[in-house]
Amino acid sequence: MASVTYPTEMGGDGKTYTDDADPDTGMANGGHQTRLIPAMAGAVAMGEYAKSQADAASSSASSAANDAAAAEQAKNEVHVDQDTIQAAVATTTENASLASAYADTATNMADAVAQATATYTGVGSGLGATSDGDYFRVISAPEAQRIDVYRNDSGSATLIAEYYTRGGVDARMRDQVRLSRSLQRQGDLGQSLHADFLLQAYGWTDSPMDGVQHALSDSEVITVLRASPKWVWDARGKLVEVPVDTPAYEYDPITGTPLGVLNEPHSTNEIAECNRWDANSSDLLFPGNGDPFPGGNGVPVRVVPNAEHTRHFARQVNPIDVEGLEIAYSFFCKPQGYTRIQVRVNGYSGDVAASIDLVAGEATWTASSTVKAIVTPLPEGFYRVELSGVATSNGSWVHLFIQEADGSMDFAGDEVSGIDLYWGQLEVRGSATSPIWTEGSSAAREADGVRTYADGWENRRQCSVFLDVAMKGGGANDDNIVTLGAGSGGERMVISKRGQVYVASPDGNSFAGHNFSPSLYPDTTTYAFAYEEQGRFDMAINQGESSRTLEIMSDKRMGMARLTLGNQHTGWSGVMNGYLRRLRYYPYYMPLAELEALQ
Repeated sequence: MASVTYPTEMGGDGKTYTDDADPDTGMANGGHQTRLIPAMAGAVAMGEYAKSQADAASSSASSAANDAAAAEQAKNEVHVDQDTIQAAVATTTENASLASAYADTATNMADAVAQATATYTGVGSGLGATSDGDYFRVISAPEAQRIDVYRNDSGSATLIAEYYTRGGVDARMRDQVRLSRSLQRQGDLGQSLHADFLLQAYGWTDSPMDGVQHALSDSEVITVLRASPKWVWDARGKLVEVPVDTPAYEYDPITGTPLGVLNEPHSTNEIAECNRWDANSSDLLFPGNGDPFPGGNGVPVRVVPNAEHTRHFARQVNPIDVEGLEIAYSFFCKPQGYTRIQVRVNGYSGDVAASIDLVAGEATWTASSTVKAIVTPLPEGFYRVELSGVATSNGSWVHLFIQEADGSMDFAGDEVSGIDLYWGQLEVRGSATSPIWTEGSSAAREADGVRTYADGWENRRQCSVFLDVAMKGGGANDDNIVTLGAGSGGERMVISKRGQVYVASPDGNSFAGHNFSPSLYPDTTTYAFAYEEQGRFDMAINQGESSRTLEIMSDKRMGMARLTLGNQHTGWSGVMNGYLRRLRYYPYYMPLAELEALQ
C-alpha cells in the first residue's frame, strides 16, 4: 500500500491519501471521487510554498552577497580609517611640536621685550647704541602710535614684535567716534569743544559738565606750524625730538609731571647747543671725552684748569656792541670735579654777571646790571644756567670762569678735574622787556608759530572760551600780555581772570581800537572770555611776527591776536611764559557768574 501526507509545515493541509480502499484515506473503490481534488489542491499549495521558499532563498542569497560586499567595503574603510588615524596622530604630533615652538617663540619674544629696556627714535640709533644680540625698542614715526622691538643681529635689525601704544589705540577709537558724533549734532547750541592737553584728550561734548571724549585729533584742536623739529623733556626726564608740525608735550624733567603743550618755537628750545662762536680760552686744557648730554646738539667740551696760578676761563665772542641793550645767555654744564663757575656776559669785567654754585643751586649776582640768574638741575648730573640783564658798557666776549669751592678764581688745577661744557645761546635785544634767553630771526619765529583756532564752530553769534595755562616765572608781571580784539556793531564781551572783570562792554567801544591788552600774571593760570556778535567768531592762540597785526579781526571777528606761550621776542611786548594746558570752547554766551564757575 502506497500513501502520501501533505504536511502543514510545507504548505499542505496535513491529510494523508492511500491507494487502498480505506474508508478515510483510500482512493480505491470510488474513494478517488471525493478525495482526488482535495489531494491535488494540497499538492498545488505545497508547490506554492516551495516557490515562496525558493524566492526567499534567492533573496537571502542576494542579501548574503550584499552583506559580503558591505563587509568587504567595511574592511577597506577600516583600513582607510586606520590610515587616517595614523595621519591624525602624526599631525597632532607635528602640531604639538609647533605649539611647543610657538610657546618658545612667545617666551623668547617676552624675554626680548623685557630685555629691550632702551627706546630710540630710529632703528639706526638703536643699532648704534647696542651690541650683537641685544634687544631695543623703536618708536614708530611720526605719530608714535606703535612700539617696535628689534634684535641687533651683527649690525642688522631683526624685527621681533610690534605693539600699539595707547595713543595708537586712541587714534583708531577717535576715527570711529568722530564719524558717529559728526552725525549727532544736537541741540540749538551745538556741541562744546574740550581739549585737555595734560591728558592729551580732545572731544566734543553736549554740556560744560560732560567729560572729555575721544572724538578729535590733535590737528583739529591745535594746529602747529613748525618747519623744523624741536626738543622737549619727556616723562622719563630725557630730551626727545618732536617732528615738524607736531604738538610738543613737555614734562617736568625732575618729577615727570605733565606740563602741557609747550608753545615755544624751535628757536627757544632748551636743547644744549654746543656752538663755540670762535671761542678762546686761558689756562685751560681740553682733554676731550666730555659726557654726552641727552638730546644735546654738538659735542661737549671738557675744560680742565691747568697748573698755572692764573684765572682759568673760556670765552665766546659777542659779535656786536651791547651797551644799552638787553643781553641774555644760557648754557649747559656738568661738574667733573669743580662745582662753581662765574659767568660774565659782556666782557672780562662785564656788568651782567653771577657766580653759580651748581650743586647748591645758588646764583649770586656779581654785577648791578644783572636782572636774572638761575641755575636748574637736570637729569644725569647736568645743569642749565640762565643769565640776563641790561648792559651798561660794551663788551665783546662771554666769559666762563672756573672757581674753587671757596669762590676763588686764582688757583692751580690738578689738570684732571674740570667741567663738561656745552657752549650756550646768546640773545641781544633792543629793549629790556622779559629777560629770557632765546635765539633765531623774526622770520624763523614766524615759521615756528603755533596756532589754535576756534573758527565759528556751529554757532557764529555767541561763544565762550575757557583757557588754562601754566605760567613760568621770569620777567615783570606786565610783560605777560594777551591782546584781544573785536569788531564793532552790537558785540558784548566779558573777560574774567579768577573773578576779576577786565572788560564788560555792551557795544565793544572800550576795546581801544578793537583790541584790549590785559596783563597776565605768573601766579594766575585760568582765564575765560565770553563774546556775542552778529558775525563769525575766531580765536587764535599763536605767535610770530605777523600775528601781531589785527588782520584776523576783520569781517566782525573777535580774535586773540597773539597769546604767546613761550620765551621769545625781540623788542615786542605780549609774551606769556608758560604752557597751554586746557581749552574749552562753548558756542554760546556765558554770563560772568558762569565764567567764574568754570575757574
